[in-house]
Amino acid sequence: MMVRRKKGFTLLETVVAVAVLVMSLGVLFQLAASARKRIAQAAEDWNTTHRLLEAAEYALLHGNGVETVPERFFPYEDCRTVITWEEMDDVHEQYTMNGIAGQPELQACTIQLYRLSDGKELDRLTIDRILYDNALTETEN
Repeated sequence: MMVRRKKGFTLLETVVAVAVLVMSLGVLFQLAASARKRIAQAAEDWNTTHRLLEAAEYALLHGNGVETVPERFFPYEDCRTVITWEEMDDVHEQYTMNGIAGQPELQACTIQLYRLSDGKELDRLTIDRILYDNALTETEN
């Protein structure tokens, strides 16, 4: 006599399949949430860098004496910039040409980007700059 087997799945097989499916969906949702956070952080970093480079461009084009970027050129209400200019006195002498007439001066321009809501410094950029204008004026005299 032959034993007839039922077609279909047992209750245990169904429960195991559902459990595997739930665990897979949980991992998938966790990965999606993590990716969303990384995308948001990347967008925030890009915005910060973009604003900092806009301020740097303004500072370098307008030269010495610029302490901040005017609102018409920097229309971000949540941020402000502070620009400082420093003479580069601590340059190693092998990189300078002391005694040569018309040697251009070196200067460092530091641009800091602050968030207004909490005063936190978001980023900072320091650019070394050669002052050719001063060197040209000195050689003409």
